[in-house]
Amino acid sequence: MVKEIRDVRLIIAYIEFLQKNVDEALKSYEQLTKEDPKGFRPYFYRGMIYSFLDKNAEAKEQFAKYKELFQRYLG
Repeated sequence: MVKEIRDVRLIIAYIEFLQKNVDEALKSYEQLTKEDPKGFRPYFYRGMIYSFLDKNAEAKEQFAKYKELFQRYLG
């Protein structure tokens, strides 16, 4: 059940972004990473948001963390 709740919260954060509530979306993804530091998806989405905002250094950092965690996930 916990995984499903996290999945819904990821979707809600993405909807916030689509509705141009960028700060709220970023806060939601930040909260998700605090709750599950091994979760890789919030880092991917934050990287995408930063890319859209032309914040390339931040995007690169988020994508690097995403890649690291995803590789660990795959084993």
